[in-house]
Amino acid sequence: MPGSGEVAEKLVPLLQNYKSAMVRGRGSFAVGQMLEEAFQWASSLEASYKTLYPRRLPSPRDIREGEGRW
Repeated sequence: MPGSGEVAEKLVPLLQNYKSAMVRGRGSFAVGQMLEEAFQWASSLEASYKTLYPRRLPSPRDIREGEGRW
């Protein structure tokens, strides 16, 4: 898989300071003392993302006024 080495290289130090991370095009990654803890962190991150992400999308009015630009 292209980029997998780079993702792993950057995730290892990141996950030493944080419990979870989201990588565009790859999904969520999490760490924990046990599998269940890592799953909980990943699930929490994904639930938060699903709540916040739609708020970042432009409304139809914004698209008309901004000619489709973000």
